[in-house]
Amino acid sequence: MRRFGEYADEAAKFASPYIKRTGEFFSDAGDSAREWYNEKKRAYERRHNPTLWDRLCDAVHGSMRLIMAIIGLITAIAAGIVIARAVIKKLYCSNHKIVSYDGSAADEQNSAEEEAEPAVDETDAEDYDEDEVDEPSDEIKKEKGYIVL
Repeated sequence: MRRFGEYADEAAKFASPYIKRTGEFFSDAGDSAREWYNEKKRAYERRHNPTLWDRLCDAVHGSMRLIMAIIGLITAIAAGIVIARAVIKKLYCSNHKIVSYDGSAADEQNSAEEEAEPAVDETDAEDYDEDEVDEPSDEIKKEKGYIVL
């Protein structure tokens, strides 16, 4: 036991560089384990605490079939309405024009007819009185397809 102290001192001198390297190794291993843990923790938090944009994207992606079904239903209803209006207009609605009491639609029709007529002879122009206005009667309007109120 007398020599135990000397052997211990020599062993400590011999092992000190190895112990120092071992300490550095475990220190680096602890740092890398801490970094790995923090990285995994951040990834977990991102996955389980998504931002508003991530939540919106996930909701749209998850309900894409429902959204497509709703869009298809709205499109079908709109197409049905357009087709129904066309059928009703073709089968049940007349092409009559409604004329109000002042006859404004009749005036438009008369002006269009006058443009289409050929020029009047001078003999007919002499018989024509400027004070007299050619306004078609209600019967003539009805024959031409107008509804007189």
